[in-house]
Amino acid sequence: MCGIAGIIGQVNNNNYILIKNMISSLYHRGPDKIRVLETSDSLLAFSRLKIIDFDDRSMQPMISDDKKHILLFNGEIYNYKELKKNIGKKYPFKTSSDTEVLLAMLKLYGMSALKYLNGMFAFCYHNLRENSYVLARDRFGQKPLYYSISKNSLHFASEIKSLISSNLDVSADFNSISEYLHKGNLDFTKHTWFKNIKQIEAGQYIKIKSNKI
Repeated sequence: MCGIAGIIGQVNNNNYILIKNMISSLYHRGPDKIRVLETSDSLLAFSRLKIIDFDDRSMQPMISDDKKHILLFNGEIYNYKELKKNIGKKYPFKTSSDTEVLLAMLKLYGMSALKYLNGMFAFCYHNLRENSYVLARDRFGQKPLYYSISKNSLHFASEIKSLISSNLDVSADFNSISEYLHKGNLDFTKHTWFKNIKQIEAGQYIKIKSNKI
């Protein structure tokens, strides 16, 4: 279990403070090491729990060999060894982690790579060539991923409390609360108990490009 968080859309001093608050609130998910990466239009943060390849070379955010693809990933790809073998010499692997295999698959095949994955995951994939971001979640929604859209940016994180720590509007969504109290329905749509916080639904992804989803 690791923690991921990010702010897409602006890079400024205020957001530096916010992203540190966001990833610090996820420390319990990954107490081994924390890292924040700045790109031209985002701040991407990772809190690591070492499970596969304990070396720092597997630390995230992970950058591809050509420096054009970046991955933040929480979860486990069960068939990563098989996928790595199938890729063969198409990618110069430097680690033994499933993270790098996922990054290589996304670089080589784009979102078509999703159909080959067997595992539980939530990730943010940044393609610098087309300046796009993808937030994706596994088929059964085992790994959580939440986001909130404001006027100038999109915030995302592994947990709602991480988004709350970034000073977002956290007005209650009484319709969602009512669904839970009356019917016991929870996490069955993109809506949460907060109006401005949504979740990536199980088996789905969203793509952000030119400030459009």
